[in-house]
Amino acid sequence: MREQGLPQAYAQVIRTGTPFRTESIYGNERVISSTFDVHAVPLPEQHVVVMFENITARKQAEQDLSQLNTELEQRVADLDSALRNSARLAPDDAERYFEVIEITRDGLWDWDIMTDYVYYSPRWLAALGYTADEVVDDVSTWESLIHPDDKAHTMASLQAHLMGQAASYEAELRLRTKDGAWKWVLDRGKVVRRSPEGQPLRVIGTFTDITERKQQEAELQVFKALADNALDGVAMADLDGTLTYVNPAYRTMFEQHGDPVGQRVADLYPSEVREIIYQEVFPHAVMQGEWLNEIELTRPNGSHWVAQQSVFAVRDEQGQPIKVANLLRDVTTQRQQEAEREALQQQLIEAQRYALRELSTPLIPISERVVIMPLIGAIDSNRAQQVMETLLEGVAQHSAELAILDITGVQVVDTQVAQAFIQAAQAVRLLGAQVMLTGIQPQIAQTLVHLGVDLDGIITRGSLKAGIAAALHKAPERSID
Repeated sequence: MREQGLPQAYAQVIRTGTPFRTESIYGNERVISSTFDVHAVPLPEQHVVVMFENITARKQAEQDLSQLNTELEQRVADLDSALRNSARLAPDDAERYFEVIEITRDGLWDWDIMTDYVYYSPRWLAALGYTADEVVDDVSTWESLIHPDDKAHTMASLQAHLMGQAASYEAELRLRTKDGAWKWVLDRGKVVRRSPEGQPLRVIGTFTDITERKQQEAELQVFKALADNALDGVAMADLDGTLTYVNPAYRTMFEQHGDPVGQRVADLYPSEVREIIYQEVFPHAVMQGEWLNEIELTRPNGSHWVAQQSVFAVRDEQGQPIKVANLLRDVTTQRQQEAEREALQQQLIEAQRYALRELSTPLIPISERVVIMPLIGAIDSNRAQQVMETLLEGVAQHSAELAILDITGVQVVDTQVAQAFIQAAQAVRLLGAQVMLTGIQPQIAQTLVHLGVDLDGIITRGSLKAGIAAALHKAPERSID
């Protein structure tokens, strides 16, 4: 490889950022010992990925076929020369001629127009599943096997050549096999002898089975139809990022009015993300197989959109990457709807939190100057803080002179909660009102005494009923200092 200059080529790939592709062939003019398809693609940070595909069998077959075609062309020329001097071939010459044709693995047909006799070679017959005794040796056999949809253009092509309007005859058509199936063939022929007046006398031709190629073309056509009509953007690029296919949706997403095929895929993206495409997305897809993420983009008109992007390597039968596919989905509306739902959910959570707060610290005005806050359940430091905030807001809002805290439903009061009540009472007094504590249970009273809590400045009553009666029928009392 060093003799063929590959290391220097790799260095140039790194230096220029331009991909490099070549074939390394080892052998001579007739025999190929090994051949590799070498493809080098630049990566970020002065790296290069080099892919080798062993194509020895294909190159040897191509070389063999080329040699056979050369021999065949020479043989046909020789036969044409012989036909000019003789109406029929010598048996040995004909035999060698047919052997050459058979080696090419193509079916042979030889049509004597004057007698309407057609020679169909064994390979021609076998390709369609017939034997020699099952077909008539004339042109009607061939015509009867042509698919109805292919007959018109096939006969037109043949007639154009017979009349001298085309240099040769060539048509792609379907022929019916013995089992009733249709086989695609490439049928080619050439007039090898004409009369002095220019009338065709003899035509020799071959046919090649192209069924597999046609199936691939059909599959490709189906894929293209699906891709062309897909709502998502679909693009295909070479390993160096050169676009080879772009569907209409992809062009619309990037506001491409022309056909971007031939451009670098990253050039369609805004300048601020091109470096990411070049140095992260494509190298990751080639090396790891796939890159999947969301990316925010800006259109030429300044509008923003969010694309869900999937970039993956398309591989050959040997697992080597040969193309890079790029799938884009515009999820802008979806993300906006998700953001709106999240905002609504947050509003709902806040509303629920407010409702729970109202339930946990309810404030009820019973007269123009008295408000009541009945408390039920456990009281921790957070709820105690809510009690103070709600109590102060209620006293200020209602201009109350007395706020009754009923703790009949509270089973446990510790030092921290008791101190919170005292602080609330002190804050209420700063607003010019008083606090009355009602519903103190015996166990809570014992706890308060045991803890040494000073309830100085807080009016107490044994029950809520007594507290309301005192608040409505008597002037607010002040505790004795």
